[in-house]
Amino acid sequence: MKRILIVEDDDFSGELMREALSGGELEVTVVKTGAEALKLARFERYHLMVTDIRLPDTNGIELAHQIRAIGWSEGSAICGISGMPLEEEERQVFNEMFTKPISLAHFRERVLYWLQKPQREYQP
Repeated sequence: MKRILIVEDDDFSGELMREALSGGELEVTVVKTGAEALKLARFERYHLMVTDIRLPDTNGIELAHQIRAIGWSEGSAICGISGMPLEEEERQVFNEMFTKPISLAHFRERVLYWLQKPQREYQP
């Protein structure tokens, strides 16, 4: 069973992503804040995280840095999602960056890709 953590404060978007990944051997957890994500990441093992860039208590870039700093599950990918383009430097913390609106079929395809691919070493 592959575990995915989605950090998305918009209920509708979070549910769409959950539904896109439903079925098969995937367990999807959706949380609304960076604080919730950090709490789970400290005690749970996830194979992949997708985080929105704009969150109520932080931004996805900072969250990705914090998650990696606490020893995010080794070999696990972190993907970002945003409605706005990011600078190349900001994108570097993510294994992949999705831009809204995104095709849910494409989203699922790329998430499955990252779940099967050995992860690159993250270097800040």
